[in-house]
Amino acid sequence: MAVSSLYLLYTLGVKHHINNVIKAELTEHSIRYDKLLSVPVGAGSLKWFGVAKTEDSLYIGKISDLTHNHISFSSFAINDDLLDGVDDELVDRMKWFAQDFYTVAEQDGKIRIYNMQCDMQGTRAYGDYKAPTAFYFEIDQHADGTYELTTGMHKKENK
Repeated sequence: MAVSSLYLLYTLGVKHHINNVIKAELTEHSIRYDKLLSVPVGAGSLKWFGVAKTEDSLYIGKISDLTHNHISFSSFAINDDLLDGVDDELVDRMKWFAQDFYTVAEQDGKIRIYNMQCDMQGTRAYGDYKAPTAFYFEIDQHADGTYELTTGMHKKENK
């Protein structure tokens, strides 16, 4: 019990440090944000992603060294307009589940919702297409108003 309690305290301390680093970097880049999310990735709480939400975009940065204080942010438009015409109950539930940390994209006529709290692995690039993380929910809207909700995963090709 003592070991797990110490690990919890260590992780909370690291999270506090990471949040301060992310806030300082956002200020340095003149990014004004409404909400901030920091997510540990992997064992040991040594690698983190920071996600800052503005009115219309998410800024995602990776911290892989706790002593490294420079973060390069990638920006992704939230694209709420792509959800127009999609089942309102489904949209509300997906937004609630993501706690406002999501982006929406369209690929091959299907709507993809990237939830930054699910399986954060960093950005994926495929030519001109850039995804904010590997995992996504995909909505295939049918002509009769029904839809199919599935999940998918981008394979790692680029950072």
